[in-house]
Amino acid sequence: MQLLQIQTQLRFDDDMLINEDAVLNTEGCDNFLVQQGVNFLPWIGKKYEQGFCDRRLLVLGESHYDEWGGEKHLLGKSFTRECVEKVINRNDCSGFWKYLEQALLDEVRSDGWCRSGGMPLWGKVAFYNFVQEAVSGGARKSPGRSAFQKSHAPFRIVLERLRPERVIVCGKRLWSNIENRDENNYCHNDVQAYRLRDKTKVWCLATVHPSSGSYSWKRVHRLIMRFLDQPESVAALKSDKIESEIDQAL
Repeated sequence: MQLLQIQTQLRFDDDMLINEDAVLNTEGCDNFLVQQGVNFLPWIGKKYEQGFCDRRLLVLGESHYDEWGGEKHLLGKSFTRECVEKVINRNDCSGFWKYLEQALLDEVRSDGWCRSGGMPLWGKVAFYNFVQEAVSGGARKSPGRSAFQKSHAPFRIVLERLRPERVIVCGKRLWSNIENRDENNYCHNDVQAYRLRDKTKVWCLATVHPSSGSYSWKRVHRLIMRFLDQPESVAALKSDKIESEIDQAL
């Protein structure tokens, strides 16, 4: 299983992780993240430490675009959090959020949303968009390579601060732009792990983007549940034979 060692020097002292600024969802923590290059602060549910299915779970999206409704918008540092708050309040949102809730909850929608979603779900997880600059244009515009590269260091800062046990990476394009990986040292392309500075493993599962036409929330839910329990076992579940059997059962 590949271990993606975080080697870039992080710009804070070891004892910073245990002082008051390390407490999540505080002004001190937010200020620290901004100082380290985080432009879009992560959403962190109040029950994040308790976990989703007993795991600290970070859901990783790709990027924000800055044009909709025929207008260009200036995105503030709280924009990611505002997006999640809209989901919680059941405001009009893209299908990305609705399919993602279904994959996490294994639940059909009623009146456009999962009944068990909203705050009961998002209060238990964290969400962060990887690319830390707005993508010019509307939906389905791709970030440039430099935008991905400049976002590597802020992401590592977020990992060190949030210390998730599991990360769900939404989209294979995002997955391919997070880090260079050693193709000879993993059990599956879509299941790998980072190591934090204290050698703790942070397991990642890459899925098809929720907005993709090939996204099956039923299949992704099975992968997520197995991943949360035992990441190494996902490789067997993702084999061509077993995935075909899953498709036939859905």
